Amino acid sequence: MDYYDDLHFIGAREMPDCITLIDRDFGPTIALNLLWRGRIHFAVDGASPAELTGPTAYWTWGGRRFRYGNVPGHGWHQLWVLAGGARAQRMVDGGLVPVGPRPWGTPEDPEGFLAGFRRLITLVAQGRKDEQPERVQLLERLFREAAGRVARADDSPQRRIALLAERIAAEPTRGYDFALAARRMGMSYHHFRRRFADQAGRAPQAYLLDCRMRWAAGRLTAGAESVKSVAFEVGFTDPRAFARQFRNRTGVAPHTLLATRGTLSSPETYVR
Repeated sequence: MDYYDDLHFIGAREMPDCITLIDRDFGPTIALNLLWRGRIHFAVDGASPAELTGPTAYWTWGGRRFRYGNVPGHGWHQLWVLAGGARAQRMVDGGLVPVGPRPWGTPEDPEGFLAGFRRLITLVAQGRKDEQPERVQLLERLFREAAGRVARADDSPQRRIALLAERIAAEPTRGYDFALAARRMGMSYHHFRRRFADQAGRAPQAYLLDCRMRWAAGRLTAGAESVKSVAFEVGFTDPRAFARQFRNRTGVAPHTLLATRGTLSSPETYVR
């Protein structure tokens, strides 16, 4: 099994004029929905329904009963994606899919969120194996964007650092400006670095490097890319420098891991 194969996409679709009522427990799955236009009533476990107005993202997970549908006489423009598997449960357990009485939020960039969602629907429809990493990473990104507004009630530095650490773990190949992050949190870089290390167990740059090495281990385990291309994706222009860092943190040379196709262990066990 490849690193990203523990998330199974069941379906995804855009419905410009949806008129229906959903009332069910979705079982061991997660679903992300985008109410782009229109209004719906939405309730969890028989609670009084809330009225949501587009653009609003909302989501479901297993073990709860969700009831939602159009306001009588009005349809709504709906996009949805449904997925299951071990990674889906980890997304719930790790807080990437927030569980609670108000599982909805408004994306900060609705147009960008819509474009990303449509891209995900296309990728799910195509079903190409080589596009599975992009599908998984895109779904995780959309969940973060959708749920980010839910967390605004707790905008403490502790919460913001925790969210940054979660984002790094989920998207380690992106560029991160930790000095800018510190300024946005209203603290000096020295103070930010110390608080980040207290919460995450590592200073920001070391934490990012660990996450990148773990991501690299996953790609090498899959055997779909060369060491050079994986090194480039995690920010190394020199494959030899990447190989040294990788071995220092995993105890395994990247070429060895690539040759074994991950039979030595699972990707999560490599980074110490």
